[in-house]
Order: sequence, then C-alpha cells, then structure tokens
Amino acid sequence: MEINFIKINGFGKIKNKEIKLNKNINIIYGKNEQGKTTTLKFLNSIFFGASKNKNGKEISDYEKYKPWVDGEYSGKIIYTLKNGEQFEVYREFSKKNPKIFNANTEDISKNFNIDKNKGNLFFEEQTGVDEETFNSSTLIEQKEVLLDQSDRRNVIQKISNLFNTGEENISYKKIIDKLNKKYIEEVGTDRTTDRPINKINNKLNEIKLKINNIEIDENKKEEIKIKKEKINKEIKNIENKKILLNKIKEIKNKIKIKKDEINIKNNLIEENINKINLIKNNIEKNKKENKKNNKILFLIFFILLFLELINLFLKINLKVKIIISILLFIFLIINIYSILKNKNKIKNEKNNELINEKNIIEKIINELEENINKLNNEIVCEEEKEKNNILEKNYYNKNEVINIFNNNNLENMENNIKKLEEENNNLKIKKFQTEKLEKNIENNIEEKKK
Repeated sequence: MEINFIKINGFGKIKNKEIKLNKNINIIYGKNEQGKTTTLKFLNSIFFGASKNKNGKEISDYEKYKPWVDGEYSGKIIYTLKNGEQFEVYREFSKKNPKIFNANTEDISKNFNIDKNKGNLFFEEQTGVDEETFNSSTLIEQKEVLLDQSDRRNVIQKISNLFNTGEENISYKKIIDKLNKKYIEEVGTDRTTDRPINKINNKLNEIKLKINNIEIDENKKEEIKIKKEKINKEIKNIENKKILLNKIKEIKNKIKIKKDEINIKNNLIEENINKINLIKNNIEKNKKENKKNNKILFLIFFILLFLELINLFLKINLKVKIIISILLFIFLIINIYSILKNKNKIKNEKNNELINEKNIIEKIINELEENINKLNNEIVCEEEKEKNNILEKNYYNKNEVINIFNNNNLENMENNIKKLEEENNNLKIKKFQTEKLEKNIENNIEEKKK
C-alpha cells in the first residue's frame, strides 16, 4: 500500500496541515515535540478511529489528540492499494465511522462490514492488516528503538523468528526440524510404504485407475451410442424403403389388373378381326359360287339352244317341232327362273347375315378399342397421381421413386422387398447386440463409481 496524501484539519497540536508523499522513501523530520508522533497517531486514527478507552492510560487517545483550541477534529487520507485501486478516507473523530470514497468519488462506505466495537472494518478488509498488527509494525515511537547490544541481538532473533514462523519466541530452524521429523512419523514420504501418505497415494492411484477405466468405458459407450444411432437410422431408411416398395407394388398390382384387362380385350379384338376376315372370305366364296351358278345357267341355255337348232333341222312334223320348241322354251324359262330365284335368295340371305355379323363384330371391336384407350388413360393418370402422392412426403427421394416406377416390375420388387426384410432383420439383431453391450458398459461404469 502507498500513502499519497495526508490532510489534517485538526488533530492534537496540528491544524490545517497537508502532506504530499511520493512513491519513494519519504522522511518527515523536525525537532522534538513538533508533531511527528502526532502525525503517526493520525494515521492510526484515520484508519481505525480515535479510541475513547484509556486501556490503563491516564487519558484516552481521543481526548489526548482532541484539538487544544476549539476547531475541527477531522482529516483525510488518500492511498493506493497494491492492485492499483485508489481510495480517499475522511473521518470526523467525534463520529465512529468514516466516509470512504473510490477513485470516482463514489461513497462506498456501506461496502464493508461494521463491527459494533471497532466500527467500519474497511482497512482490515482491504489490506488484511488489523489495528494491532498495524501499530506493532508501523507505529514505532522513538523510545521503543533505543536498544542495548544484547537487546539488539534478541530483537534480530525475534524478527527472524517472527518473519519465518509468525512467533517471536520460536526458532525457525528448530521448528523446521521438528516439523520434518513429525511429518516423516505421522505423514510419510516417497521412501516409506505404510504411512498415511503412502496409503493415500495408493488410494489415489486406485482412484486414478478407476477414473481412467471409467473414461475408457465412457468413450466406448459414446462409440456404441453413435453406432446404435447409425443402426437406427439404417433401420428407419430400410423401413421407409419397404413402405415405398409396398406402396408402389400395390399401385403396380392395380395397374397390372387393368393391363391384363387390356390384354384380354386386345385378344378379343384380334379374335374378332379374324372373324371379320373369315366373313370376308365367306363373302368372296359366295361370290365365286354365284359366278359358278351363272356359268351353269349359261351352259343350260346353250344346251337348250343347241337342241332347238337340232330340232329345226330335223325332218319331222311341224307340229312336233313346235311342241318340242315350246317344251324347250318352257324348260329354259323354268330353269332360268329357278336358278335366278335360288341364286338371289342364297346371295341375299348369306350376304345379309355376313354383313350383319361383320357390322356387329366391328362395333364390338370399336367398343373394345375405346375401353382399351380409356384403361390406358386411367393407368397413366393413376400412376402419375400415386407417384405425386408419394413424392409429397418429404422423406422419399424423387429420383428413387421415379426409378422404381419405371424400371422395376412386380417380380423384381418382390425380390427387393425380401432382401430388405433380411437386411432389416440382420440390423435388428445387430441393434440388440449393441444395446446389450451398452447395458454391460453402463453396469461396469456404475460398479466402478461405487
């Protein structure tokens, strides 16, 4: 601590006195009875107060240093602590407690404890020095330093003992020897084996080993935790993929039913086209038969004509010729009528039947084609709709969904689902083993902590 400034307004014989001190050694000198001791007493009183107790004296310090002439009985001091903080203390000695200000002139008097006998303990709390220590180390009056030769030796020894042990009558060397001996007997050293310090060290080593083993187990536990999280993530991914495959499989099953229906209808169309072709063939066949009938008709006509010519050149009765001619003509007419009638009838009936059948089949084909187009559109729309429904769920990858839709048939999907189930079962087994290992490590840690 450094004292920077002293202002005595009134203390003993001193009045309105200012003393500025520097950081080096300061010497206050003067003739006897000029106020040197009074100044030292002022320092004690400014820090600890002017005691009104006589303590075996004829007069108390408060009365002794009260100004002889009526006036102000007060003063202040500015000082700096070792940590660089500066304070100002102003005290009216008629009052028990002083005013303490910090470097910003803020009143911090209430920041310190107040003792009902000693008053404000600011100085003791700031420096760790109480009044008795302050007086014995700082305030030494002139008569107290007049020593003879033997007293000087005693003082030097006491100062040495006091400096090293805190007690003036205790020899530093002897106490150190005794302490060393006592330490070896009751505590022990690195060379002893059964003393308390050795037992403590052994216990500490055991504890350190336990702590080290616990740290190893904790690290293992953390590794297992990370591994378990990874397994859980893989299981979750597989389960999501299984759900995805099953959904797409369900969609593809619905689509397959419609595609099978389309195939059936295509087969029906093909069958009906074959029927139409057959009908066309029959129509052609009927046409050929009609041509054949026409040829027969012409043949009969020429035969009859030939007979008629023969009849003309025969030398028979004219009446007979006429009768023969009439008979041939009648026969010709009857045959021509019969052939034409049968031909038209067959032609009309067969052709009408075939045409009606053809028209019906063509209508059926048109209906089937319309149904097929409708089913194809439904397949495209339904597939797109279901695909979008799946993609709306954020945890599915778009490319993966599209790839499964486009490049996997039902058989491949069944195989993939089986593989995923096997993989999922293996991961669950691994997870169970990991959890069991984690539980064992936790039990080991708890056991080691006991």
